[in-house]
Amino acid sequence: TLNDDEIGDNRVSIVRLMQRFGEQIMTIYNAVLSEKRVLFTCDPSTTATEELCSFVLAAVLLVSPPLPVLKRRVFPYFPLAYHQPVQVPGYIAGVTNPMFAQKEQWWDLLCDITTGVVRKNSRVSFEDEVDSREYDLEFYQLAMAGVHSHVVRASGEHVCEEWMRSHFCELTHELLDMVTGDAEFPSANARARVYDMNQRRLRSLRSTPRSSCI
Repeated sequence: TLNDDEIGDNRVSIVRLMQRFGEQIMTIYNAVLSEKRVLFTCDPSTTATEELCSFVLAAVLLVSPPLPVLKRRVFPYFPLAYHQPVQVPGYIAGVTNPMFAQKEQWWDLLCDITTGVVRKNSRVSFEDEVDSREYDLEFYQLAMAGVHSHVVRASGEHVCEEWMRSHFCELTHELLDMVTGDAEFPSANARARVYDMNQRRLRSLRSTPRSSCI
C-alpha cells in the first residue's frame, strides 16, 4: 500500500517529470485529473526501478494537493513477471514488462520514461484537452520560465521543486473552483476567456466520480 513517506521522498520530482516529457506533462496532468488509466513504463536494462517509481509518484503530485493522495489508484511498480491488466479504474502505475505497451486496451495513456514518448490510446477520447491547449501551453511556459529563472535556480533544487509543486497546486485549485463556481478573476472578460478555454475539461471534471466530493 502506498504511504505518505513515499510521496514525500525527495527523489520524487515534478521538475524531473517535466524535463523528461516536456510539454507532454500537460497531457499527463489532464489524464490524472480526469481519472484516465495512466501507465508509466521503461526499459529495465537502462532505467532503474526506483526511477520508474519516482515518475509514477511525481504524476500524483501534479494534482495532490489539493486533491487527497490518490492511494487507491497508485501502483508505483509492478515487477516484470506481472502480466495482467490493472483492474482499478483511473489507475496510475509503473511497469517494466514490455507486453503492456502492446496491450492498448489495458491503458489510456502510456508514458515511456526511457524515451520520453507519450502515447494516447487511439480508442479513448481526449477531447477534454481540445479547448484547453492554449491555456495549458501558457501554464507550461510559465512553469518553464520559473524553473529557469535565476531567483528560483539560485535558491537550489529543493526550492525549485517546491515552487513547481505550488504552481500545479494553484492550477488544480483554480480548475476545481471553476467547477464549483468559486473561482475569482480580475475582470468579467478574464473570467469569460478562461472558462471558454476550459469548457470541455470542466465538463469532464464534473462527470468524474470525484466531482461529488469537490
